[in-house]
Amino acid sequence: MQPSLIHVPSHREVDDVLRCMHLGIGLSLDVPPTLPTPRSILGSGVLSTWMREDLGVTLGGTPRASGTIPPAVTLTGTLTGVPDLYLKIDGAGARGTATFRWSLDDGATFVATSVLTAATVTLSGAASAVIVNFPVGAYLTDNIYNGAIATWSDQLSGNTISFVQGNVAKQPLHTYQGGPNSHGCIHFGPTDTWLQTAHDFSALTAGECFIVFRDTNEVAVNGNNCLWDFGSSGSASVIPFSDGNIYDDWGTDTRKSTGNPTPSIASYVAYNVISTSSEWTSLIDGTQHFTTATNTPGFLAGCIIGGDGGGVSFIEGDVVDFFMANRKMATAERNGCKQYLRGRYPAITIA
Repeated sequence: MQPSLIHVPSHREVDDVLRCMHLGIGLSLDVPPTLPTPRSILGSGVLSTWMREDLGVTLGGTPRASGTIPPAVTLTGTLTGVPDLYLKIDGAGARGTATFRWSLDDGATFVATSVLTAATVTLSGAASAVIVNFPVGAYLTDNIYNGAIATWSDQLSGNTISFVQGNVAKQPLHTYQGGPNSHGCIHFGPTDTWLQTAHDFSALTAGECFIVFRDTNEVAVNGNNCLWDFGSSGSASVIPFSDGNIYDDWGTDTRKSTGNPTPSIASYVAYNVISTSSEWTSLIDGTQHFTTATNTPGFLAGCIIGGDGGGVSFIEGDVVDFFMANRKMATAERNGCKQYLRGRYPAITIA
């Protein structure tokens, strides 16, 4: 009788299991890993940056509220690595009478309930001392405050690239459970809000990216809807413009007019762009939207997410996941990245 063979997992298999555990995906050591991540596929040498709404977010400044216009609550200090600050007024009234609760873990638990809105309240459970400052005013039960994002740092690629916004008025928000499958999201708009990196991408001669986002005001007034500024064309990437068409210059020196998108990007989509010396291609949910063989790659130093940085064009929408490679991905690599996105965001149908 032959002795049974015992499978000893490799270091890569163990790493993949740990990654999948972090993503909440089950994986057995007895079978080859089937749900890779962009980093496990590409490695930090090719994966330029990878940012996700639940990691590397530093909150500070002035949380902004939904519902009726409330008093302007502010934060003293910052929250790093705890993006899901969520303040909700439970009982209406003036400061000192109104009550509120807060969460620091995407709403899974609330650290406290029915706390009076004193002039200052320290958030217990925060990694550092963070104080909420409540001004005098009338608070209503539909006031929900979301944290303003000062920094969105790369926590996943192995590189140290951050997108920041020092102007409090232009900081996007981290919105509680606003993303697909009840994930959080980074909300840009409805005013000029954006994040910019100090990293210089201008030396790149090719690249490819995925971004999971939606445009909640798909046909905006005055052509606003600039999702990002990563190209050297000098023209805004409006996705879409007020005529319903996409004009995108990601990684190129000439903005591309790519037509009206299908499906609508008012709902979350996985948008994929490739830029090389012989190709510029965009795909929506894995299906080709546009392609041309005429292209000269051109990337910026100081790329921007959320707008053009000048207040002329900016998106009103939400971003959940963004990663980019410093070259065009091989087909197997791209398929692996789509497999990761399907596993994390099953509400998005990706071909």
